Amino acid sequence: MAAAAPIPAPAPAADDEIVYESMPCIRIYKDRVERYFGSEFVAASADADAATGVASRDRVISPEVSARLYLPRLDPAKDSKLPVLVYYHGGGFCLGSAFNPTFHAYFNNLAALAGVLVVSVEYRLAPEHPVPAAYADSSDALAWVVSHAAPGAAAAGFEPWLADHADFARLYLGGESAGANIAHHVAMRVGAEGLPHGADIWQAPGKGHTFHLLEPCCEEAVAQDKVIAEFLNH
Repeated sequence: MAAAAPIPAPAPAADDEIVYESMPCIRIYKDRVERYFGSEFVAASADADAATGVASRDRVISPEVSARLYLPRLDPAKDSKLPVLVYYHGGGFCLGSAFNPTFHAYFNNLAALAGVLVVSVEYRLAPEHPVPAAYADSSDALAWVVSHAAPGAAAAGFEPWLADHADFARLYLGGESAGANIAHHVAMRVGAEGLPHGADIWQAPGKGHTFHLLEPCCEEAVAQDKVIAEFLNH
C-alpha cells in the first residue's frame, strides 16, 4: 500500500497571474486554483475490497458535503453493530480528498483491522471556500451521521449502513494534520459541556508528520493502527 504520487505541475502560461504557490502541491492564480497533490480519485469498492473484504460507497450529504463510507465484513455470529469513526482528512485546509487513493487504501485496512464503520468526510477547501467553511461542513457531516440514531430514521439522505450497523454509543472523531484540527473543533462545538474523560496518548518517536499515510507498512504505523483499533473497541 503506497501513498499516491503528486500530479506533475505544468509550467504556468506567460500571461497567468500567480497569487500564491506552494510547490509541488498547489498553485493559486488570480482566477483559478490548481492542485497537484491529494486530488487524485479512486472509485469506491461496492463489491468489497479483494484484500480486506471491506465494502465502500459514496454518499452526498448536502450540496456542499459528501462522504465515503467503509463497512468491514460482518461476522454472522457476532453483533452487527459497529463502532463509528467520523474522519476528517488533512491537507492544510486547501488540499486532500476523502476520495484520494491514499485514504481509500488506509481505511480499507483500518476498517478491517478495527472492525469499525468509517465515515470519511469530503468538505470544501480553501481558498475558494475559506475557513470556517471546513468546520461548518464537518459539523454538518457529523449531524448527518448522528441523525441515524433516531429509531426508524428515514429522512432525506438516509444511509442503511449507519441505521443498521452503527453503534452510536461508540462514536468517535478523528483526523490527521488539518483534519485533526477539524475533529477537535467539531468535538468542542458539540461537547461544550466537556469531554467524558481525558485523552489517551500514543506516540511514535522519530517519525514525522502523517508518517502513517506516507509509510503505512512501517513498524510504527502498524503499531499505531493497532492502538487505534483497540481504542475504537474500548
